[in-house]
Amino acid sequence: MSVERLSVPASAAPSATTSAIVAIANGQVAMTDGNLTVGFTNQVQLNANNTVVNLGNNALQLKINVANGLFAGKAQDPVTGKSIPFKGVVLQKVNAGGGFFLNQNQSGEIFLGP
Repeated sequence: MSVERLSVPASAAPSATTSAIVAIANGQVAMTDGNLTVGFTNQVQLNANNTVVNLGNNALQLKINVANGLFAGKAQDPVTGKSIPFKGVVLQKVNAGGGFFLNQNQSGEIFLGP
């Protein structure tokens, strides 16, 4: 097994051309691994005021702290119905975010991006 790490210097502040922290008008939040029966993806919309609107069928809440780029929330596993909390960070230079969640005895990955 190989682990690849991405190191990107980043700061979190709305860009000069828009008040959105990243340019993801229509994007996705994907959760994988972490004892999920199957990974799942929710389509989302990131508004200019940095609020995330869930366009998917299963429940999802995600809030972004624009001061430091951290995000947190919870998503409903579509198989079990269990609400799973997650945390992560938005990286403006790659126009996406990533993080983790804990589920039973394993951790999983969350991705926020186009």
